[in-house]
Order: sequence, then structure tokens, then C-alpha cells
Amino acid sequence: MLTPSISIIVPVYNSEKHITQCVDSILGQTFSNFELILVDDGSSDKSGSICDYYVSKDERVKVIHQHNSGVSAARNAGLEASKSRYVTFVDSDDYVLDCFLSSLYSAITKRANIDMAYCGYIIQKNGNCDIISYKSKSYLDILGMKEALCGSKLLIRCSPWGKLYNAEIIRHNNIHFDPSLSLSEDRLFIYNFLRYSRGVATTSVIGYIYNSYSPTSLKHKTVPTEMLVFRQEAIQKAAKELIDYFNLITNDCYYIARHLLMIYVELQKSASKSMGYDSQIELHKRFYNNSIFENVVQDKRMIDYISADKYRALIVSGDLKRFNKVVKNDERLLLYKQKIKSFIIGNNKMVKNEINNLTIYN
Repeated sequence: MLTPSISIIVPVYNSEKHITQCVDSILGQTFSNFELILVDDGSSDKSGSICDYYVSKDERVKVIHQHNSGVSAARNAGLEASKSRYVTFVDSDDYVLDCFLSSLYSAITKRANIDMAYCGYIIQKNGNCDIISYKSKSYLDILGMKEALCGSKLLIRCSPWGKLYNAEIIRHNNIHFDPSLSLSEDRLFIYNFLRYSRGVATTSVIGYIYNSYSPTSLKHKTVPTEMLVFRQEAIQKAAKELIDYFNLITNDCYYIARHLLMIYVELQKSASKSMGYDSQIELHKRFYNNSIFENVVQDKRMIDYISADKYRALIVSGDLKRFNKVVKNDERLLLYKQKIKSFIIGNNKMVKNEINNLTIYN
């Protein structure tokens, strides 16, 4: 067997209902010079034996069996076993179209110094679907990368799948998934990889089918506040490093700040139910009052984003009941109330007129 050009890493955990469709779609690729690394993360169903079956069926398939350690550890195990020049990830409850690898490989090898390629994807949810597509384009060097981060949709969904990576960038810079982070670990991986990338490419081909509903997904589980705090710290640090490296300013930071705001609201909702008064005050000061949000204070897209989403709008409406009661008349929070209001309003007169009399946390 030739040295494979691409390693495909699939973390597998109790996926017996989906893994066959996933693997069959990979083995049916028009681009055939790849290795498929299945990482069975301590599955208690038949997933492990299904993986073993494919090893006997196709010499390109390898399987790693490990004790249950989480998706990050599974992906890291796949990275360690990978020997190819390029690597990609597929989730075990998703599948790919037969053009998936060929489109990504063509995009990443089209020009020198391209270290990452994106393809379009379809999000399946409750019988409906959304299609996310890109233009076929290359973004090179610092200026090109800045255009990609700010002027395209690359940072809307920072999942590891649907992308092809230069594996040497990962190996040389020791980039990996943080096993201690059980959510947003994918965005952290992408942020860290982008800082070392000389260029990225997109293809107009739709190649990946994402199943947005999985019973084992963390989005269907309660996450401890401590984990949300840890996520906020890790993502905010990586975001600042990315902003500083590419010298992003003002609305350049929109997609980065939007995600930080989203996870901040999730953290504050959890804190209002589980943390004491003083701890909530400290969280507020620690995460919301920072330069990343100040950079996008006048960006109308950020205002629209918050007002259009009822969950983000919790910051405006103050629907954090337990938290509201104890901070309603606290002088120490006046500065932060004003910061939030300024952030929401910006210089948009229409929005200002609509919520001018709104009292945050009432």
C-alpha cells in the first residue's frame, strides 16, 4: 500500500446506529489514497466490533481501542497514529459525499503555502436542512488570512470536520485537542491552528453532511458552571492571541466576539443558578469587561445578532432571575451595567431609542 496522502480520523463512541453509514461513505470516496483511523473510545455497544469488521474488509482501515476518555482524547490518539501529510476529521454520526476528499485535496494543493482547506456542508435537523457553502478561493499570507477571518464565514462554525489540515503544522507546533475541555474544544483547536497557517482555501463543493441532533451530544446535557468558566478562560485567551497575531481591529473581530458573547451568556445563566452573589460579580468583571467586546462596540452586526436571538438577548432583558434580585441596587455594578448597555446600543440611534429607558437586571 502506498503512503497515504490523507488520514481520516473518526472518534467513535456508542455509534452502532450510524457508524456503518459513516464508514461506507468514506470508503466510497473518489479520492482513494487515504487511511481511515477509527478510534473506539470505550464504546459499550457494538461499535467496537463494527470497527474491527472494517479492518478485515479494507486494508486502509485501522482501529484504535481505548478506555473511554472523551472525544478530544480520541482525536488526539488518531493524530498520534497518523502518518499522512494531511489530516481530516469526520464524526461517527455524520457522513460524507463521494467528492469530499477530492475537493479538499484539490483546494489545499492548488497553490503553495495553503495549510487548511474548507468545503461546504449540509446541516440536518429534524427532517430539515441548512446548506452552508463557500466560494472557491485561496487566502494567502497575513493579509489574505485576515480577509478570510473577517470577510468570510470560516469562523461561524469552528468544528474540526469539513476541513483538511496540513499535518506538519499540527505536529511541529504540538497542536492538539484539550482533553480537559469537553465543549468548544474544536474552536480552541481551530484558533490555535490558524495562528500557524500560511494560507487557507475554500471550495464551492458541498462535501459533508452534519447530523445536528445526537443524543450523546453535550448540547443536550447540563454542563457544570466550573466547566463553563474554564471554557471561557481558554477560548478568550486563544481569541486574544488570534486577534493580536493578525492585528484584527473593530469589526474585524465580529465573528470571534460573537462566539465569546454566546458562551458568556451561557456561563452567566449557569452562574445565576449555582453561584453566590460575590462570585457572580467577579465573573461579570472578569469576562465581560474586556477589550475584545470593546473592539466591536459599534458594529451593527453585533447589535443585530444580540437583538435577533432571545438567548443572547438575556443580557439586555436581564432575565437572570436569581442574579437580578441580588444585584438590582448594587452600586458596584453600575459601571458594568453601563458597559453592557453601551455594547448593545453602540451608535445605533434606532436601537438607542427603543431601549433607552431599559434598566439592566430589573
